[in-house]
Amino acid sequence: MTLPTVEIRWFAAGTLPVDIASWFESTSPLSARIEDRTDRYLRPADPATNIKIREGRLEIKRRIWIDTGFEDCPMIAGTIEAWNKCGFDIDTSAEAHTDANWISCRKRRATKWFSWGFGGLVPLSGPESAASACQLEMSSLTIMQQHWWTVGFEATGTNSRDLLEKTTRSLMAGFPMVEPELLMPMGYAEWLRSCFPDG
Repeated sequence: MTLPTVEIRWFAAGTLPVDIASWFESTSPLSARIEDRTDRYLRPADPATNIKIREGRLEIKRRIWIDTGFEDCPMIAGTIEAWNKCGFDIDTSAEAHTDANWISCRKRRATKWFSWGFGGLVPLSGPESAASACQLEMSSLTIMQQHWWTVGFEATGTNSRDLLEKTTRSLMAGFPMVEPELLMPMGYAEWLRSCFPDG
């Protein structure tokens, strides 16, 4: 079974700034879900395919279209991507953890969810709370002894692109001022190809 999603994401080098973390907390009165984990990514052959091992599951994402978004707001102008993703339970006991084709990324991941109602943005306790939901993610990343951080939005369900754009525009209106050139608008596959092309 595949899950279609529509996403937009930015990466930045360095440790997560305090003001970005404060902005994230301010987006909803509901508590974020916090997760510490290490994902292992297969070095992508192209930016339209993302394959990773996550907690005993092989997850595969394939991009089905790409478009520009928020060109009227340079700070958050980015790339909107639609993906199909699926996952399979696998036996990881025999993995070659030193295989140069795979790269490990340690994450501290915080997520919140939202829907859109007649009054505007509606915070949710989780994605199961509505037929359509948009996830806001903020993560601190450690990869190849480098520190990065990322902010992204992922919408699922009916009218997912419309929900993504409304949620992103509403929440990013309060995003701290960051020089646009410091934010890299791209998905994980393109980020890995651009910043970590070799072992």
